[in-house]
Amino acid sequence: MNLLALLKDNLTPEMISKAANLVGEDAGSTATAMSGILPAVLGSVVSKASDADGASSLMSMLSSGGHDGGIMDNLGGLLGGGAGTDGLMSAGSGILTSLLGDKMGGIVSLISSFAGIKSGSASSLMSLAAPMVMGAIGKQVSGGNMGASGLMSLLAGQKDHIAAAMPAGLGDKLGGLLGMGSMLGGASSLVSGVTNAASQTVSGATNYANDVVEEASGGLPKWLLPLLISAAAIAGLLYFMKGCGKTPVETVTSTMDSVSTMASAGMDSVASTAGGVVAGATDAIKKLFKLKLPDGTEIEVPEGSLEDQIVKFIQDDSKPIDKKTWFNFDRLLFDTGKSTLKVESKEQIEKTVAILKAFPKVNIKIGGYTDNVGKAESNMKLSAERSAVVMDAIVAGGIDKSRLESEGYGAGNPVATNDTEEGRAMNRRIAISVRQK
Repeated sequence: MNLLALLKDNLTPEMISKAANLVGEDAGSTATAMSGILPAVLGSVVSKASDADGASSLMSMLSSGGHDGGIMDNLGGLLGGGAGTDGLMSAGSGILTSLLGDKMGGIVSLISSFAGIKSGSASSLMSLAAPMVMGAIGKQVSGGNMGASGLMSLLAGQKDHIAAAMPAGLGDKLGGLLGMGSMLGGASSLVSGVTNAASQTVSGATNYANDVVEEASGGLPKWLLPLLISAAAIAGLLYFMKGCGKTPVETVTSTMDSVSTMASAGMDSVASTAGGVVAGATDAIKKLFKLKLPDGTEIEVPEGSLEDQIVKFIQDDSKPIDKKTWFNFDRLLFDTGKSTLKVESKEQIEKTVAILKAFPKVNIKIGGYTDNVGKAESNMKLSAERSAVVMDAIVAGGIDKSRLESEGYGAGNPVATNDTEEGRAMNRRIAISVRQK
């Protein structure tokens, strides 16, 4: 179910024109604004419903607000002005306040700048869009007789659609404001979600692109390198987060379209090199294989992932156990600033459980780490809570708690510089150390 596609089907050129008249903007700018507003508002709903308490609160909002999808049946009338429009915008304003709080101003400013419209127009369009988004969700909830858990599943399934629909250049900034950088952002936010194998591939692509920069006569435009890095990182994260073998064709196609544009601008040789780097990186990132465990279980994992590395370590008698050897989880996601695991993390937790069941003599320690932003005490507390949450999730999967321990290390033992966003993203991690095999 793609809720954004349903919303866009209802937001016809006629509806866009009516909305444009209401806010005093031209239809083109209004359409541009809505292309960012719809995924932003839906993204804020997804963020709110990422845990049980948030989903229950959202269920109450749907029920008390009468959001059953009926708005779509009379959208033209509601956008025609008068009391109906005033009521729609008032309801939307309340929804946005509940979802975004003090983040509303920053998002309005971003949309205004992106679409080239007045801040007041951006705010009004968001107020119009919010009831539409809630109505689309409410229709699915009532039609499917969903409870809070069903709502969480429905919204978790929207993340790929939101990431794909977010206009270029807007995702990074909106992702940061919404606390969803790993879902909406570019390469800087994605690094922490890509596996070690993918990171190595992206690093190789970066080094190669740097060589191209140095060697290209007359110099290469500075925007090309981030394009290459972003393409590889986005393809990797979308692939691994999906966890079910879906190829990110749209991402790759979009990237290659950009390369074609470069070629048409008289940069054929550079575009060819860039295309090769992107294609090679993407192919390498997508390599999955079936890892057979001693108990006969087979799990499908990416090459170089935590699962791949830790099984090799356990089975290699020449590898001694020590306290310096750690393996980083590469597909765990937490709510920003919290110890709440996102639903996408379930896949790697389950595979870690399968490995521990297949190697019953293995004991592990789970370590939590943060970057150096914020107070040291808060970072230490957050890292300890996150490592404990991961341990509890593994125990809930059927592993005896006596085989596990957890500890938070805060900003200690960084694996990259904290002077850049990319480095800080790499330092925010959960890792495993084998303590008995």
